[in-house]
Amino acid sequence: MLNILLEDCDSEQCEIVNKFEKFYNEHNLEKLLSLLSDSLLIDGSVDKNGFKEEAESEFAFNNKIIITHKHQKGDTVFCDFELYSDFNKLLGVDKVHYDGSHFLLQNNLIIEIKLVQRQEDMRLLRRSFKTFVEWAEKNQNDKLSKLKQNGNYVFNKKVVENWLSLLKLWNSNKS
Repeated sequence: MLNILLEDCDSEQCEIVNKFEKFYNEHNLEKLLSLLSDSLLIDGSVDKNGFKEEAESEFAFNNKIIITHKHQKGDTVFCDFELYSDFNKLLGVDKVHYDGSHFLLQNNLIIEIKLVQRQEDMRLLRRSFKTFVEWAEKNQNDKLSKLKQNGNYVFNKKVVENWLSLLKLWNSNKS
């Protein structure tokens, strides 16, 4: 019955989602932004400018995505994805799953992206990050404190190398 409700994903909307994946994995910000409406909202709060800033950081962390199980209903493309990241890999998490996510399109532009991260992946990332931070506070607090601004950790392209080098140091000390 469900298959009757879902349209074939050979449409223009699905092709735009395929381009999103391709441009994201190429870290081609200009082409990626060309797929997005100026009124874009991600998870109801991140706008196009916020997406641009986040994408720059994600590209610096060498993020890649694989979008799977695409199906369409109307102007919405539903999908799952896997996220691969050097940052997450150094935390011991090879991939993060997002199930039941979607892209809403209007006039051949993406106007909304809803990401639904698997709860167990979220918990694993939080636990791994907490373990890493506890180690860094004891052993490399001066370096860790440089990654904070107003009491919050900063994840932008300016500090990527600092995060990755600290995570590599943590990994070498775990052995």
